[in-house]
Amino acid sequence: AFAVTPCPSGLDILGGRGSRTNQHAGNAMFRDEARKLRDVYQNGSRKEKFETSRVLVKRVKAYGGRFLTAGDDGLWYEMTNDGARKKASQETLRTLPSS
Repeated sequence: AFAVTPCPSGLDILGGRGSRTNQHAGNAMFRDEARKLRDVYQNGSRKEKFETSRVLVKRVKAYGGRFLTAGDDGLWYEMTNDGARKKASQETLRTLPSS
């Protein structure tokens, strides 16, 4: 990972928990994108779910978003592709209705 910025843009997706990440504009856009894919994700095989999460990452990067995680030094670092895909999978799963 490498240092990106002390101040993420409104297109970036912030990793972590809490109101700071939930209320961030980029995370709200990310949730909207995840909702668009939830039917495909919910009804897909394991392989299709994996691919759906990759599609979500590509969509975010296509509009200029980055997947960032906070460092102990106060800077934001870009997640690996695998870390971004896991975040996308987790978010898509969160959008599914409870059984």
